[in-house]
Amino acid sequence: INARTQRQNITTLQVAINNADLTVIRRIIEKGADIEQGCDSGPMTPLYHALSLIGAKKETLKTTMMKASPDFLRHASPEFFALFDGCVFDEDFETSISKRLVESIDDIDDEKFEDFMNSQQLINFNFSRFLSVIDLLIEAGADVNKRQSDVSGKVNHSSSSFTPFLLSAELGKIEIFRRLYKAGGNLTDCTDLDFTIITLALHLHKFELVTYILENCDQDNLRSIVSIQDKREGNTAVHWALRAFFIEMKLDYMPEFGRKFGRILDKLLILEPDLRLKNKEGLSAAEMAARCGMSSFALELYRREVTKI
Repeated sequence: INARTQRQNITTLQVAINNADLTVIRRIIEKGADIEQGCDSGPMTPLYHALSLIGAKKETLKTTMMKASPDFLRHASPEFFALFDGCVFDEDFETSISKRLVESIDDIDDEKFEDFMNSQQLINFNFSRFLSVIDLLIEAGADVNKRQSDVSGKVNHSSSSFTPFLLSAELGKIEIFRRLYKAGGNLTDCTDLDFTIITLALHLHKFELVTYILENCDQDNLRSIVSIQDKREGNTAVHWALRAFFIEMKLDYMPEFGRKFGRILDKLLILEPDLRLKNKEGLSAAEMAARCGMSSFALELYRREVTKI
């Protein structure tokens, strides 16, 4: 059941996840599939792989998949859909799935592919369906804190230091984060560049998720990470919040967003961050706020900074 296709090293469980087929995923797990077996020749666990599909766009899938890959064929190949029509469970489907996947590798005409993409409601862009996939994997014991470098043994790819839980911050979906946090997501974990669950979300302007985290997660754990400086720019969570707000102001500022940001900053300050810390530009949080033209925030941050000295 843990066999891989000969040409692409893709597992049966990965193919089922790609197609978001809940019945097949459940049956494969029942038959003893390794819930932590690496997908894509090793780098990603099945749970991480499922999460990464939620963040993918049609264009990304189209340009990053080789035509020889069964992942590509799932969009247009009749052989692929026949593969999971249910009859495979009446035979030795470990052998038959591997055989039929390998046999189904053909090139597909780009125009036909585009026509298919435009005419079909693809399952893996059905958010609720993929939430159910995540639920199945978690129920089966998938580790939400498993670092992807522990799967691949490599650290030379972009996801190597991420865990499924840390990835949920980048996705910014409260429904996903809540599931992984409830399953034991480690709030104090960091990437190899020392991005935390908070700074990852702030970096990508996932403000609703940031608010949810600050209001609903363990305050002691959050307090332990709020002053961590990332290795790339030396920013703390407050630095990242100010930077994100500054960019939003430049893009399309609305007064209600200013109130939302003020709420986020208030919640961060409740965690008592070290406001004396300077980033790699030599700026404290108050100095960054002043440089960004946020005078009221700068004054408040400076007041809090000096009272701590």
